[in-house]
Amino acid sequence: MVDLHPEWVLDLGAGTCSGVIGLANEFPDGHIIALDFAAPMLIAGKHKMQGNPNVSQLCADAAALPLGNQSIDMIFSNLVLHHCPNPGAALAEARRTLRFPGLLTFTMLGQDSFIELRNAWAAVDNFSHIAHFMDMHHVGDALIQAGFAEPVVDVEFLTVTYDALPKLMADLRGVGSINATDNRNRDLTGRRSWRHLADAYERYRNENDRLPVTLEIIYGLAWCGENRSGVRTPDGAVEFAVDDLKLRSGRRSSGT
Repeated sequence: MVDLHPEWVLDLGAGTCSGVIGLANEFPDGHIIALDFAAPMLIAGKHKMQGNPNVSQLCADAAALPLGNQSIDMIFSNLVLHHCPNPGAALAEARRTLRFPGLLTFTMLGQDSFIELRNAWAAVDNFSHIAHFMDMHHVGDALIQAGFAEPVVDVEFLTVTYDALPKLMADLRGVGSINATDNRNRDLTGRRSWRHLADAYERYRNENDRLPVTLEIIYGLAWCGENRSGVRTPDGAVEFAVDDLKLRSGRRSSGT
């Protein structure tokens, strides 16, 4: 249970601002910033602000936040970090903007997401069609490297089913999922390739005559730790004074 009364809350990757409604209800006295890289998404969600003077929108890159150092008390990010070309840079920016002891809470897709679609495409050609998603343990490492304290990460596997492959592909396009991998096919995908993809995916059809889609959801939270002056040793390790490593009063440390 986290007892937090933030003055400034950042919805990092707000999209059409669905999460903003929940944040505004949870923190009625806080100022909510809905930030997204895609201006059309923010425009589409503008009506959800419902004239709330404590909610504002900002179009910006998660890896280059136009916010001051230590200006935010809490950052909420739902299924966004895996879209960032460099998640580590986004985490570093989140750490920079958080006040002590600010909180980052997020969800993101893990490495086994869309494994059926990935395998089906592998039977069609040698191009990369699905983005690389981070392993849960690497997410914990990235949080520590970005300067966060007491990171906690967990994972859950969900299965969504479809009656036909075109509906799955339409949903992926609808949420803004695009293939930006370096080894992607730069040309149009022909009908023959689509037919082979559909045939390859059919082997996953289950006993209920549905096509499954696996989603690995990584849940994480981390606190903005105090800035500590460590000393790097010749072997690359960083040493801190023992007093710097004491737990803050009222909260125990949880690790990855």
